[in-house]
Amino acid sequence: MANTARGSARQGFATIANNGYLDIRPPAPTLTNAEEWRVLAIHAPESSAIEVYRSDGTNEYMIASNTGGMANFQWVASRGTYLRIKNVNGAAVYLGYDCYVSMEEN
Repeated sequence: MANTARGSARQGFATIANNGYLDIRPPAPTLTNAEEWRVLAIHAPESSAIEVYRSDGTNEYMIASNTGGMANFQWVASRGTYLRIKNVNGAAVYLGYDCYVSMEEN
């Protein structure tokens, strides 16, 4: 994404299989742009169990777990250190996230 403005909204939604992940990770940097995101909300159905992990692509650790979505926080996701939402509900679940571009390098 070339010339992305700081403050631009980002979101992602997908149906995730049981024990599968939805990654919250900015796109790979280009020669003209790299982004860092502030994650504001994670969306999950009210009765669906999820876990949230911080990962660097090799190591990961759980930083939260919940039944249903989560909001009112500002976790940071970059290309190198990002968040993963794990579906531990026992069946496929529609998950998502909302965030904004907090830093960009051009």
